[in-house]
Amino acid sequence: MIEALYKLLAVNAAVTALVETRIHYSEKPQGETGASIVIQRGAENRQHTFDGAAGYVQGFARLNVFSPTYLGIEPIKEAIRQALDGFQGEVEIGEPDAPVALVIDYVKFDDDDDIPVTNLDGKALPPFYGRWIDVRFQFQESIPTFG
Repeated sequence: MIEALYKLLAVNAAVTALVETRIHYSEKPQGETGASIVIQRGAENRQHTFDGAAGYVQGFARLNVFSPTYLGIEPIKEAIRQALDGFQGEVEIGEPDAPVALVIDYVKFDDDDDIPVTNLDGKALPPFYGRWIDVRFQFQESIPTFG
């Protein structure tokens, strides 16, 4: 699902107009000072019935938004919201020579807040401000068969 979120952001013109290609998994590269988005995996829970796997997964991811100015965060956040909030559909993930269609039932915004900027050991403040955004999602998966 993290790959699908990445692809949805990377193909969105409003998002890339603000962060260009600076959309990353897990962490922001050291020394990068431009506006960027970092996608972090949250939890994924496979749902079950009394008969076994239900065939869908619910979870969340955290999107960390960074900008050289505090006011620069809001346009990026809004572009992400327009790209993801309420999304339903298929996204191709996996290797280019063997893509798999991930069926997404929903993506929704859940919560957001500032990432504190602190001065560490008397050093200069980092050249960016940040805000985290939690998104919740549900996607379908094949049900394991045994036998």
